[in-house]
Amino acid sequence: MKFQYKLMLLIIVLILSIISILGISFQKVIEDALEQEIGQRALDVAETLALNQTIIDAFQSNDPAAAMNQTAKAAFEVSEAEFITIANHEGIRYYHPKQSRIGLPSVGGDNDPVLLEGRSIISKAEGSLGLSVRGKAPIMSEGNVIGFVSVGFLAEGIESTALVYERIVLFIGLGTLILGLLGTVFITRSLKRATLGMEPNEIGRLYQEKQAIVESVGEGLVAFNQIGEITLMNTRAKKLLNLDPENDYTGTSMSDMDHSPVLTELSLQSDGTNKNQEAISMTKGIVVQKVPIWNKGKEWMGTVFSLRDTSDFIELTERLSQTQDYADALRAQTHEFSNKLYVLSGLLQLESYQEAIDYIDEESQAQFKKTSTFTDKQVDSWLHALLIGKQHQAEEKGIDCDILLSEQPIALDNKQKRPVLTIVGNLLDNAMDAVLKPGAQQKKIAISFTYTDKSLSMMVQDWGVGLGALSIDSLLETGYSTKTQKNHGYGMRIVQEMVDGLEGTLHHRSNTEAVTTIEVIIPIEQ
Repeated sequence: MKFQYKLMLLIIVLILSIISILGISFQKVIEDALEQEIGQRALDVAETLALNQTIIDAFQSNDPAAAMNQTAKAAFEVSEAEFITIANHEGIRYYHPKQSRIGLPSVGGDNDPVLLEGRSIISKAEGSLGLSVRGKAPIMSEGNVIGFVSVGFLAEGIESTALVYERIVLFIGLGTLILGLLGTVFITRSLKRATLGMEPNEIGRLYQEKQAIVESVGEGLVAFNQIGEITLMNTRAKKLLNLDPENDYTGTSMSDMDHSPVLTELSLQSDGTNKNQEAISMTKGIVVQKVPIWNKGKEWMGTVFSLRDTSDFIELTERLSQTQDYADALRAQTHEFSNKLYVLSGLLQLESYQEAIDYIDEESQAQFKKTSTFTDKQVDSWLHALLIGKQHQAEEKGIDCDILLSEQPIALDNKQKRPVLTIVGNLLDNAMDAVLKPGAQQKKIAISFTYTDKSLSMMVQDWGVGLGALSIDSLLETGYSTKTQKNHGYGMRIVQEMVDGLEGTLHHRSNTEAVTTIEVIIPIEQ
């Protein structure tokens, strides 16, 4: 059974239960109220008759029944009671609507409180006419109880009166049930339209899938509704916007988010203008893609923004631009290694074994000199591998590459490894490009590592063409490059972002023997 029908059945059962409970409660309340009201009415008539002087004087006459008959009969006709009984202190009737019962004892067994204690009561007892609600009052003379008056209404009359009210309650209940059924149909149909005909378990699964997808994508996602409230924000977006990752900003108005310049900029873009077109822009170092949200009625419901750090694009572009350089270096190394194998093969074919041995020793010594710089130093393995690779790359390009390591071990934690490798790799690539340009002083670069008061200094020098009239700030601008080829101008920007991420500093030094010197200092635990 579909959820809509289950909901309809549940609401109907609930309405019926409520109506039944209320009906039974009203019936009990009505019966009790009627019984109490009629009992009080009977008591009022009884007390009135008990104080009637004619009734009191009749008890002193020779024929009490005849003396009080006219007065009691008039009271009976006016009261509309089922019966009025007037009896002496022994319970013998002096008056009763039925003449045949005059002179007989009163029935019911509820006379003692009236005769013995002299107090008025309301009781419900089985009398000679049947079950009735009675009001009984003592007749007093000179402080003594000389008899009592009992006025009664039969329970059947009370029940018939209550039945009239119960029918009214029943009609009200039926009307309520009909309205409830109509409301149930309306609610279930509206719910079906709102949920696009999906079952609750399907909606729950879709929500969980949506949350997983939103958090799994590499982009930051922020959604605003038409009144400027945030309806969605994933963890990546909070990180890019420098917001508390533990806080849920759903439902937060933009007026409460003015500390985020990017969100402020996004709110200006999602104010309802130009909402019918997608757009891509760059805001505060973040690439923003804007996509409007529409409902089936072609009404604008809000906007979704996808955010990406510009450094992602910058790093990707830089890596693509370096791929060709690496490929060229590998081809050069392959070519050189092939030449060495040909030389060795030729010597062996000429049976110049000693010369072949000497050639191998010479190559081994050359390789040893390249790696001996690292043998006595404790260097992070990743950094070690990068420096050896860059040294080979420089050698293939005919560049003299000097590497000076610190006397202290260079140990990098997991947070520092990748940023440091990116910094060193970009600075060395820039240095090699500089010394290969026409007008360079010499094909020489150098990199040195030194420790200074809990910080690691990495200095890259080149003897190229220098910066000339340019400043270091120009190099840090995204897209600026001294190269004429495409896909350049991002390296120094990446370096700056990595340095900032490590809470370090970047300096351009000109008071050295090199043409260009770039120094990066990052805090590090020794």
